Amino acid sequence: MIMLVVFLIIAIIGWVLNVFSKVPEEKKKKYRKYLLVFYGIILIMQGAVAIYDQAQFKWLAFLQLVLGIVLIGAVTLRKQELKF
Repeated sequence: MIMLVVFLIIAIIGWVLNVFSKVPEEKKKKYRKYLLVFYGIILIMQGAVAIYDQAQFKWLAFLQLVLGIVLIGAVTLRKQELKF
């Protein structure tokens, strides 16, 4: 049962990537920007919650918080231009 679920998830990911490959480059850039901003927000939230919950300083939580801020900053300043 677990193997069937894994195969199903891999098939769905493959299908989405196949559909996404036919999208024009401008839309890909826009989707990539939204994905990176969303990921940055998730990192900031994880880091902030971990810092708030712990009574002591945690390096990993601090790194998540800083990485999220840097990621969002890079995306908004258009420094994430990737050439594939």
